[in-house]
Amino acid sequence: MKNAQLSGRSKSIYLHDIALGHKPSLPMTTEQQEALKGLTGARAELVYIRNALHALPQTERKKLFKRADFMERWLQGVNDIIKEWSNIRNRFIDMI
Repeated sequence: MKNAQLSGRSKSIYLHDIALGHKPSLPMTTEQQEALKGLTGARAELVYIRNALHALPQTERKKLFKRADFMERWLQGVNDIIKEWSNIRNRFIDMI
């Protein structure tokens, strides 16, 4: 049983776990690892943006968010990150 080997269990323990309704986890594939790195990178981008905004005084933040060009770029950036998260999520779902 390939799955028993991949999960690091003996065949009997693997079958026992399945009989009890447990689904033994398998190690992450290379694709899953890359998808996880993508999520980490997207999160880092959000943290960077948040930190940059929090470093500004409240009055400056208000001025920025009143500017149409800034809001357009802001929304585009947020939408890009959301799209990337959706793509990564879909890759994980496709692997299941």
